[in-house]
Amino acid sequence: DNRRLFRPLPISPLVLMMFAIALAAAVIALMQRRLLRPVDMRRVRYIARVRTDLAVLLVWLLIVGGIGAVAARLLAAGARPFLEEVVFPLPGAMRQWTVYAIGFAGSIAVIISLAARVPRKILVFEDHARMKYLSYRSVILPPSEIADCRRASFRDVWLGRRLWRCLPLTLGVRTPGLYLRRRNGGAWFFRVRATEELEQALADLRSKPAMAEP
Repeated sequence: DNRRLFRPLPISPLVLMMFAIALAAAVIALMQRRLLRPVDMRRVRYIARVRTDLAVLLVWLLIVGGIGAVAARLLAAGARPFLEEVVFPLPGAMRQWTVYAIGFAGSIAVIISLAARVPRKILVFEDHARMKYLSYRSVILPPSEIADCRRASFRDVWLGRRLWRCLPLTLGVRTPGLYLRRRNGGAWFFRVRATEELEQALADLRSKPAMAEP
């Protein structure tokens, strides 16, 4: 009987809740330390918020939601055998709850990692640019790392080879978006409030003499 094999901890639900909050805070702090790169904001010259077209956002939500639904079904199918074969037979409540805590911490880490793939802002400094993501992570772009930076339309990106290894966040139909590609092949296609201004700011950055990377 699985109910007899489940061993509750001899502590109150309030203590469990406080432990869960402390564990979540520890995981968030650890991920922040791993992903966050300090930056001197006094040297920033231009900041633009990355905007995502509604149609593109819906497509991405459908893709991520579909993958999440499949993953949830697979986890649900494997959870019961895992609990019955691995967790419930563990001697002692502490060992069982250690497995639960690891699963809880892992879930938080996965959510933060997914948010760290969503661009939010682009910042242009005196000697480099940065793509800032939704949770802590940022990608440093020295001038030498920027291979291509231009305004582009739907046809230029969506119907051409530029879409390869590109994260498209705009359709580029009503107004051109900014196509920004790194020398390693990764690229973004997005728009901001003033795309022309950002393009000029990045062009000015690329025209400067090479400086030491931040």
